[in-house]
Amino acid sequence: MRLSRFLNLLLIVTVMALVFVQLQVEIVKLAYACKDEETSMNKLLDDKEILMYNIHKLESADNIGQILLCKDSDLNFIEKSQLAELRLPVGSGNNFTYPSGGLKAKRQNFVARLFSLKSQAEATERLNK
Repeated sequence: MRLSRFLNLLLIVTVMALVFVQLQVEIVKLAYACKDEETSMNKLLDDKEILMYNIHKLESADNIGQILLCKDSDLNFIEKSQLAELRLPVGSGNNFTYPSGGLKAKRQNFVARLFSLKSQAEATERLNK
């Protein structure tokens, strides 16, 4: 009886050791997979930085100016005869009001606006007929 009990115990310990080793192997595999993912992410980030630099370089005013002025393009600078001048009547210049109060709006501080005696909008009852 003692030998069978010993063999059973030995079998259980062996199975547990094999399961433990298998779990450790899976952990190492996952660590390698994470390292590979991190390497590919870093490569993608580097590629993104290079592409962003190239985009900003191509969008720069210097590059656009070189493309437009150095190549054979149909673009020309505007001439003085192509400009139009708009003149307002003398009397109408002072009557213009800006929608938001503009430059002529009187500035008030916060306290003055709180205690102002301006009329406030009042709600009225609407009768449906």
